[in-house]
Amino acid sequence: MREFLNSVRRGRSTGPISRQFVITFCIFLLGGIFGCAARFFDIYTQNLGNVFSQMSVWVFLGTVISVTSASPLRAGANTFAFCVGMLAAYYTCAHLSGGVYSMTFVAGWAVFSALSPLFAFVTWYGGGRGIISSVIDVGILLFMALCSIVLFDRIHLSDVIIMAFTALFLFIYSRKKQYRA
Repeated sequence: MREFLNSVRRGRSTGPISRQFVITFCIFLLGGIFGCAARFFDIYTQNLGNVFSQMSVWVFLGTVISVTSASPLRAGANTFAFCVGMLAAYYTCAHLSGGVYSMTFVAGWAVFSALSPLFAFVTWYGGGRGIISSVIDVGILLFMALCSIVLFDRIHLSDVIIMAFTALFLFIYSRKKQYRA
């Protein structure tokens, strides 16, 4: 199995554990910044608040974090740290600003965050080569579309734009890897 996965994509050296911790902590802080920003967008801007309420934005950010990580395990740790930072900051800001939020949404985002290491592990291989990588890339885009339809009843223009950016990112990243090899 390891040989098969290495044929899709090989990890790179992650460096000392202290460096890995610093990177993951910085990603946690970045998640906190995005969580606070999303809450303030909800309060002060209708359009940006609506865009950052959609799942496709967070899937795109998770995809970027996953694919650019050094290994699939680091992708899981980094994406989980980002999600935890984002949720903690968002709901702390919501509580402090007297915002109203549903515990159903909190539970849904908590489940998404808990599953994010698994999603990130698989997504990391989307930055590789070959048919498996391409299938993962298409799966990511289908997941974004499905979330838009299930959670918001339709695909918005902003979802289409974000999916296009995701496809472009994955295409460019995998092409960059092919030219390096």
